[in-house]
Amino acid sequence: MSRKLTAAQLYRIEQSLTGKDRTILATLKMLRYAKTDQLMRLFYPILTTRMASVSAVQRNLNRLKEYGLISHLPKQIGGVRGGSSSMVWHLTEQGARLLDLGSEREGKRTRHLEPSFTFLRHIIAVTETYTQITELCRKEAGMKLVQLHVEPMCWRGYEKAGKPISLRPDLYAETVANGYLYSWFIEVDLDTESLQTILEKCSRYLEYYRTEKEQRATGVFPLVLFLVPTEDRKQKIEEVIRDSLGSHIPHIFLVMVPHELHDVLKKGEKGGGM
Repeated sequence: MSRKLTAAQLYRIEQSLTGKDRTILATLKMLRYAKTDQLMRLFYPILTTRMASVSAVQRNLNRLKEYGLISHLPKQIGGVRGGSSSMVWHLTEQGARLLDLGSEREGKRTRHLEPSFTFLRHIIAVTETYTQITELCRKEAGMKLVQLHVEPMCWRGYEKAGKPISLRPDLYAETVANGYLYSWFIEVDLDTESLQTILEKCSRYLEYYRTEKEQRATGVFPLVLFLVPTEDRKQKIEEVIRDSLGSHIPHIFLVMVPHELHDVLKKGEKGGGM
């Protein structure tokens, strides 16, 4: 449906949606972009075979697309070999309007603008981290996902010399492991930012730590995880933090490559930061 739908038409469509349909729409609104494979792992992870899961999620997504509520980008992430699993989906203006039915935002327009490749690559990497954490907490005995938010829901505000400052992690997670509650600020790094930019991020986390605002609200300060693509990048970031910030900073930073994320969350790592 390329034509603009009236509010009455949207209400009729809304009445025909399943609970899973609504959750998929809300998740796409939150994540902004997600690949077919990621949506399958989030919403159809336990069917008899992977092919059954792929078929189920594709039917679901195609139906929502026919309603005009979601669409996919013309280019895939992961190349042509990735097939339909590499399609990148997003909420349409109609989908955003449907989710806003009955709210103060009803009737407001939300236009979709084509993202740059760099921006899209980062958002998809954040979505992948979101998906992996969700999967891990489903599968591992003794683990539970309490909260998992992406930007801007996970951002924090504080003041420095009377000036408002915004701390902007990519994700915030609270997990239970081994009977303990752990919290995490997560930065998804794709080796596209300078080490100086990374250092500035760390300095902002330290500023926020010293306000004690998070500690007063939750009782703890989350461990700051930098998720990086290679061992070389990991070593460089660890070195710049150690050499520039010194050895007397609180142990709140941890740099890891993707395959380490599972064990860190599973063990509820704390005090393992730099």
